[in-house]
Amino acid sequence: MFHKFLYKFRSYFKLPCIDKKNPPKLVFKTWDDKKYSSFMIKFMQKLEPRQFFKGDLILQDQDDVDEIYFVMKGEYVVGYTINNKEYMVLKLGERNAIGDISMMFSRHSEFLYRAITDIEC
Repeated sequence: MFHKFLYKFRSYFKLPCIDKKNPPKLVFKTWDDKKYSSFMIKFMQKLEPRQFFKGDLILQDQDDVDEIYFVMKGEYVVGYTINNKEYMVLKLGERNAIGDISMMFSRHSEFLYRAITDIEC
């Protein structure tokens, strides 16, 4: 399970740092870095599978966001609600995360997310 997750979201967890050798250059953290590997192991221990079915509402705009959904399989649409009418403007799928920006900045969901196929997170 983790191998597939790490493969699909490898760019998401690619953390840059400065190699202080002469001359300094930008490099990325690896599993050899103890802090990085410790963080990743703790992070992956908290992952729980989630499933949504076609038509399910994943997040409503203005919902509190307390989870990040890493979409492993399936497609969803992103939109907004005006006067109880949904307007969908963007179609996304696997290798995308739902709720990540809202979680990072402790904000409500700005958008509506609805599954258009069965989704595995």
